[in-house]
Formats: sequence, structure tokens, C-alpha cells
Amino acid sequence: MTQHIHKMETNLNQHAYLSIRPTLLIIISALVLMTSSIIGYYYFNFGQKAAKQLASNVIDSNQLSISRELKNTLAKSHAINRMNAEYINTNLINFRNLTEFKIPFLNIVKSFDMIRAVAFGSEFGDFIGVGKRSQEVFNFTIADKTKDKNYYVYLADKHGTLKSLEQTVENYFPQNRSWYKSAIEAKGPSWSPVYIWASQTNIGISAVLPVYNESETKGVLMSALTLDSISDYLRTFKKIYSEQIYIIDRSGMLIATSTAEPLIINDKNGKSTKLERVKAKEVTNILIQQSTDYLLRRFSDFKQITINLNETIKIEKENYILNVFPFALEGGIDWLGVIVTPVEKILAPVKASMQTTIWASLFILMCALSIGFFVTRFITRPIINLNKDITAFIPGKWGTIKNDSRFKEVYQLTASYNSMTRLLNEAFDSLEQKVEQRTIELSRTNEDLIVQIKERRQIEQEKEKLISQLQKSLQQVKKLSGLLPICAHCKKIRDDKGYWNQIESYICERSEADFSHGICPECAKKLYPDFDIYDD
Repeated sequence: MTQHIHKMETNLNQHAYLSIRPTLLIIISALVLMTSSIIGYYYFNFGQKAAKQLASNVIDSNQLSISRELKNTLAKSHAINRMNAEYINTNLINFRNLTEFKIPFLNIVKSFDMIRAVAFGSEFGDFIGVGKRSQEVFNFTIADKTKDKNYYVYLADKHGTLKSLEQTVENYFPQNRSWYKSAIEAKGPSWSPVYIWASQTNIGISAVLPVYNESETKGVLMSALTLDSISDYLRTFKKIYSEQIYIIDRSGMLIATSTAEPLIINDKNGKSTKLERVKAKEVTNILIQQSTDYLLRRFSDFKQITINLNETIKIEKENYILNVFPFALEGGIDWLGVIVTPVEKILAPVKASMQTTIWASLFILMCALSIGFFVTRFITRPIINLNKDITAFIPGKWGTIKNDSRFKEVYQLTASYNSMTRLLNEAFDSLEQKVEQRTIELSRTNEDLIVQIKERRQIEQEKEKLISQLQKSLQQVKKLSGLLPICAHCKKIRDDKGYWNQIESYICERSEADFSHGICPECAKKLYPDFDIYDD
């Protein structure tokens, strides 16, 4: 048993066996790390898709909101014109005295935020309009051809009280303005082209409606929106993902933008104060400029864009999502809305979330390692203790192990081991008794064998002595054999050569015996009767 334990320890030292506690800890850590990595990987991919989908939803939402809100506001402009037309029909307005429009027009511009001006121009060349500068400051524009040909701009308060003359425009006739001409040409509700105001202070678009009296044209009603008001509205839709939102007409002129980009500038030569509209491709904003160039390169003419576009373009080495949608209204409006969204801004929340996920994964990993350490220690401690107790036991001195494990398998293993040690102790005790008894028997048998060996040795020694003596005797005796021819009378013996030899010489030659001569008693009596050679 001791040799077996020593051999087992030698094998443990020679071979790289795994230890249960660090192995379990490594496995748990690897599983947690793998799980965290997989979750992080799929979370990142899902986050990218979700961010892009969210950005797409936001862009679509912005697009729908812009389209819906603009349509509603523009529809209000026509509703205001219809309301004013009914006012004219019911109040028998004197078209040579337009001051009756002053208070109704003031109340209208107060009530509608995006409506910046409401006006009426008559066929006689008279004009009256009310514009809104702010919630407290308004302006009245009047052209009375019964007095002169000029156009006067007055500042007024919210009650309509005129404060001061701000500007005078000479030789003003509404019939010469684009908004008036478009209404007469359409012969019904329509939209004016984008135009610069006569005051050269702003740019806008107007819903126009011709007014008739018994099929005779009396003038044109106008509800004007400035492009700046549309730009202000676009800025409210510049959400977290959208970088730029702008609107252009089919000629590429800028209608509105969410940036501070000017919509009108002085003429290119700078020789006069005349204002000109701005082309989208000539603005200083790089996103508006390059996205417009991209659309021109792809379509060559903005009129070819008839459906929504959603593409990814590169601007200044950065990727952007370009969303283009047509915006058209019956009566003359045909624009393109453009939303430019940086991909990096879309992915920024994903990257931030990914970093959070990585730190969370590391934190979870550290927690898992700590928990895994204590769990593996809790699980393996009874097994390690059992292993120590088993390997530390001396044969014949096995004892039972205290079974305090909460794990069923370890409890059963410890119980089985304790049962085995009891059986081994009993077997070992019985074996020791048998070995002791057998040792005594062997000792006795050994003593008998020793005696027998001594006797055998004596016999062997005597035998060897006798053999030695016999060998010596054999060395002294020569053996005669065969048929010897001897004379019956003289007792001579014939040798192999045919000669007859005295018996004495024959034997001497063929043996080591010597002869000495004597006489026997019988011969002595015969030959020497007189002598008593042998006394009786």
C-alpha cells in the first residue's frame, strides 16, 4: 500500500494533472467572459441596427412633421384669404378707401404665428397691409393713389396705433408685383413665386386670392409667410440626430434652412442694395453645399427627383444619411425637403452604450470571478479535504472522515469512503493476525528445515568422503577381465601373442600387484616332509 501511494505521488509529480479548484474557476471565468463577449457583440450589432432604425424613424418623423405642419400652415393662409374675401363681400368695402382692413388684418397676424403679413392690393393701385415684427411691434404698409404713387411703411404697436414712418418706396403699384400677377393669372387660389418684399427687408411667399365684384376684378388678397419664419420652424425639428434640414425649389434656390445661412444677399457685384436669392450650392455651409452638389451630379436637374430618397454619402471624409422628399401643393408650390444626418452621430449612442457594456461586462466578470472563487471553494473544499485525508492516511491506520458536506454526491462519497475504511481496517486487522500466525508456522518450518539441512549436509559430507575413498581405491586397482587360458598342470597363462607366461609375470604386467614367494602347508609336507615348516 505504501509503495502504491509513493507511485501515485511520483505520477503526480511527473505528469501535469489539473487541479479541480483553479480548473472550475477558469471554466466559470471563461464562460462569463464568452457570454459577456457574445452579448456585447450582438448588443453592439443590434445597437447599430437599432440606432440606424431610430435615426430613420426620427428622420421620417421629421419629414412627416415638416410636411404636415407646412401644409397645415399654408392651408391656413388660403383660409385667411377666404375669410377676408367673405369680409369684403359682406361689408361692401370701398376699394378706394382701404383703411377698413386695418383692424381685421391686425387681429389675423396676431392670431397666426407663421403668417407674417396680410394685405390687399386693388386694381386702382391702392395697397394696405399689416405685418408682424414681433409680438409687440407691427408695421402698416399703405399705398393710396388718391394722394401719391408712393408706398409707406409705418411702425405700430399691438393696438394698431401708428408710431413712426420707417420707410418710403416710390412708384409702387401692386399690379406690378409677382404675387398679384400670379393671382390674376390663376383666376383663383394660388401661390405666388418666392419674391423679395418691396421694402427690400425680407423674402417670402404668399397665398393669393383674386377678388371679383360682378365678374370685375377689384384686387388681390394676400397672406404672406417669410422664408425666415419657415427656417425658424425647421429649427424646431432639428432633433438629436439631424445635422441639417433645408428646403430648396426645383431651380436649386434656397427656401429655408435650419442653419443661420442667409436666404437673400446683396447683388454679386455689390454695387447696389438690390437683394438676390441664394442658391443652395453657393452657401457657406459645407453640408448644404455638398449634398446639393451630390444631388446635381446624380440627377443633373432637381425636377427629376419625384420620389423620396434615402442614401448614404461622404462629406469631408464623414458618412452622412441624405434624406430627400418632394413637397408639393396645388397652386404653385413644388419644393424639395432635404435632411442631412451624420452616421457618426447615429452611432455615438451605440458606441457610448458599447463602452458602458464593456465596463459592465468587466465588472460582471470581476464579480463572477469573485463569486466563482467562493463558489468553487465552497464546492471543492470537501473534495479537497477528502483527498488530503485519503492521501495522508497510513496503511493500517485508516480513520473515518467527518461528513459535513451539503452536497449529496460528496456526502455519499464520504459515507462510502468511511464504510470502505471500516472494512479495510477489519480486513487489515484480520490479515495481521493471519500473517503473524503464518510467520510463526514458517518460523517453525524453517527450524525443521535447518535441522534437515544440517543432516543432509552431514550425509553429503560422508558421501563425498566415501566417494573420495573409492576413487582412491580405484586408482590403486587394475581390473582384469576376459577369458584367461591357463595350463592345467603348470598354471602358465597364454598371452594375446600366443606365449605362455608364468602367472606371476602375467599378473604383474597387467596389474599393480607384486608377488612374494612362499609355500603352503600341503606343499611343504609334500616337498619337505622332514621339516616342520608349519606347526599345527
